[in-house]
Amino acid sequence: MKYRIFLVPQLEGGYYVAIPALIGCQTQGENREHAIEMAKEAIQLFTEGIKDPGVEVLPDSSMEETIINWNGKEFRSFIVPRLNSGFTIEIPTLPGCGKYGRTKEQALENTNKELKKCLDEIEEDGDPIPEDSKTEEVIVEV
Repeated sequence: MKYRIFLVPQLEGGYYVAIPALIGCQTQGENREHAIEMAKEAIQLFTEGIKDPGVEVLPDSSMEETIINWNGKEFRSFIVPRLNSGFTIEIPTLPGCGKYGRTKEQALENTNKELKKCLDEIEEDGDPIPEDSKTEEVIVEV
């Protein structure tokens, strides 16, 4: 199966890797090649770890891409359906800032609230806000 992964450069070096189709599946790598290999391993372990025959891994194509605009900054985001239980928003450049909702609209509303908290924390720490333009999308097959 093919998955879109997002390589996000980190200030301290290396890459954070977001795998939005698999909610909660993420990894990191010391360089680009290492990050891609770690992503393949993470996907394999994540999908193999789902033992319940009633649980299905949704294909990457089930995600809907959208842009969340916050104070003039745009963040590429994904609305990911959760089987029988609503939607989660994933923002590759800002891990942990996406939220769940029973509807797409509720997930977006909850994410917008969380996004403000995330960006405030980043600014309070004196760190630059990550830019989508520095994030690389890669397709991997596992």
